[in-house]
Amino acid sequence: MAETRIRIICHLPNNNARQAFVVHKVFGYLRKKAVNRHCGGFTHSSVWPTAFGGGWYSQKKPRSWVPDHIVVCMIDWLVDESVRDDASTVAEKLRTTIRKLYEKYADHPEEEVWIVAHEIMRLDN
Repeated sequence: MAETRIRIICHLPNNNARQAFVVHKVFGYLRKKAVNRHCGGFTHSSVWPTAFGGGWYSQKKPRSWVPDHIVVCMIDWLVDESVRDDASTVAEKLRTTIRKLYEKYADHPEEEVWIVAHEIMRLDN
């Protein structure tokens, strides 16, 4: 038997204590069943030290490469057949929430919040 779900992958910047606080706020948000009744669970990489690093090219002046430490979070989103949210709708709602958390608690708003979402089929025993 198979069921349809949405897999959301978030790249959460974690370069300082304020951003680490935001990462934990995102986890708390995902755990709130009253808000996220469709979040079936999530898995994340190490918060500190981060398991992933890299960089991205900023379009703001002066244009340059920005180093980044990243926490990767993979979210299992249950599809509500009565609503039938698609992956882009679910991802956009989450991206807006994450952006607001960084604006409120981090030292500066994120230039971009990177989220990937796609529909998957979960196979059951």
